[in-house]
Amino acid sequence: MPKHEFLLKKTKENIFSKEHCVVISDDLILHISYSLEWVQTTWNDEANLKKGLNYYGYSWIENKAKFRDIICSWKPLFLSADEQIVFDKNCALNKSSVIEQLDSLLELIDSAIKNNLYILHLGI
Repeated sequence: MPKHEFLLKKTKENIFSKEHCVVISDDLILHISYSLEWVQTTWNDEANLKKGLNYYGYSWIENKAKFRDIICSWKPLFLSADEQIVFDKNCALNKSSVIEQLDSLLELIDSAIKNNLYILHLGI
């Protein structure tokens, strides 16, 4: 199953060292991806601001507070779902797994904000 990784980084160098990593399923990222388009990011080595995550490359999350707000907003919605969250006939996720992934990502974001660290997204 494809996955996305979110890492805490002290600097925007050595992108592949994984000090603190949270793994999010591709199915979940795909489901919430339209709302992630509201988050300012920079992709790969580019200096230009973009919107959303680089699906196949890497992205630096530039607006951590907005990213946190969006992820926080999804949690109550998923808490209201059935135990099996069916996105379409080819995709269903376990509710507790989705909540676990969101909670882990929120912890990472909170740590980045509190400690003034960078958040790096590694696409599939």
